[in-house]
Amino acid sequence: MGNNLICYIVKAVYTNKKSTCKELLHCISNLNKSDIQIYHLLKEFGPSTVEKLAERIHKNRSTVYRSLQRLMFSGICEKMPQSLKSGGYVHLYNCSDLTAIKNSIKSCVDVWFDNLENLLE
Repeated sequence: MGNNLICYIVKAVYTNKKSTCKELLHCISNLNKSDIQIYHLLKEFGPSTVEKLAERIHKNRSTVYRSLQRLMFSGICEKMPQSLKSGGYVHLYNCSDLTAIKNSIKSCVDVWFDNLENLLE
């Protein structure tokens, strides 16, 4: 994952290419098209269950769940238990705070940059 980011940054700088947010997320967190689509759904509709997201994206629940796992691992989304009136609970997924996401990405870039500097020495 770190080597991909370094290669991506070097290529972007070398070619003077302006990167998009989607490209950066894909590179840093190894997110695919479905992951980013689910992130956009969470941004648009707010906290949602796996079932609701699966309906909206027209994919099976296991595919949506795997995307949510990648989003949570990247710090881009979080899981919250919600109590049901009838008893029990359900998990709701929501986007993390944008400032927290930016700080997390900056932290990853800083670590990878330090690793690159050490490697070059």
